[in-house]
Amino acid sequence: MLQKWFLLNEKIRFLILASLNTLLRYMIFVGIGIVTGITHYQVVLIFSWSLSVLIAFYSYKYLVFSGTGNHFHEFAKSIMIWIFSYFFNVLLLTYFVEQLKWNVYLGQGLIIGLIFFINYFLFKYIAFSKTN
Repeated sequence: MLQKWFLLNEKIRFLILASLNTLLRYMIFVGIGIVTGITHYQVVLIFSWSLSVLIAFYSYKYLVFSGTGNHFHEFAKSIMIWIFSYFFNVLLLTYFVEQLKWNVYLGQGLIIGLIFFINYFLFKYIAFSKTN
């Protein structure tokens, strides 16, 4: 089964795993928001990002980019990408909710899609670059 997985194009593998990770992160965001209240949505956002980072790192490293580089360096670069993505997310979500008065769940859903495409290139060419 794993051999068939690696026959898929890298972009398709990323699409599948990033989608699953994104869905997981969004479900965590909604779940925590429902349980604790969404008034402090930025706190909910940081928890949802934090919980999905480790799963995403290992799935991207081993199942998308077949990373063989230095584990520590790749993880550090991945963390930098997620920090960038997180603050990009925070800025956009704040703008959508506070300025445009959008629904927080709709805003977050749209932002996740944008971050998905940006992150593919950042992970491929920075975190898991074969030239590391």
